[in-house]
Amino acid sequence: MGDWLDAAALEVDGRRLCLDFTATLSGRRSGSPVEHLSAPHDLSGWLQLTGVQADPSVARSAQLGSGRALREAIRSLAESTIAGHALDQEALALVNRMARGPRLVPQLGADGLEWTAPARTGLIDAGLGSIAADALELLGGPDRFLLKECASPTCGLLFVDRSRARRRRWCSMRTCGNRVKTRDYRRRRKERRG
Repeated sequence: MGDWLDAAALEVDGRRLCLDFTATLSGRRSGSPVEHLSAPHDLSGWLQLTGVQADPSVARSAQLGSGRALREAIRSLAESTIAGHALDQEALALVNRMARGPRLVPQLGADGLEWTAPARTGLIDAGLGSIAADALELLGGPDRFLLKECASPTCGLLFVDRSRARRRRWCSMRTCGNRVKTRDYRRRRKERRG
């Protein structure tokens, strides 16, 4: 599991499981995106970190490929939704197909809520099915009108804008918003001196 997998990396206000999953390819706008699902164990680690699976099941290469395809399909559908364009039919078919597959089932255990896979289904496949279902709920529900992309020129993370005025621009003020505002402040200060 890569060093990028820490809880702080996933703490972005107004995000959802399916949107967090699209962030496993970061720096999309930077010109040199970083793939965080480079090996099957990275997918397993991400599912564990987000609480989608508690079991240390290791993904297979085919599941990693399915996960990446799902991620890009969700990203495509979200971008089209934000732009008000027609949805890519191939991407939509893939997400619909994966959402029809197995999903995780909540169970209350001694330690609280646990997610389990239906009988004869692996946790990885059920986890991907649950991510696909979350994407369909987001893109087919009222929150689709609140979907935005971070305004940072190097970020591009997706988020749901639940701010009162619906004018949020950053995935997080602690990271992107603060960086851009600090950079703009320094630029203005330098211009006043020069």
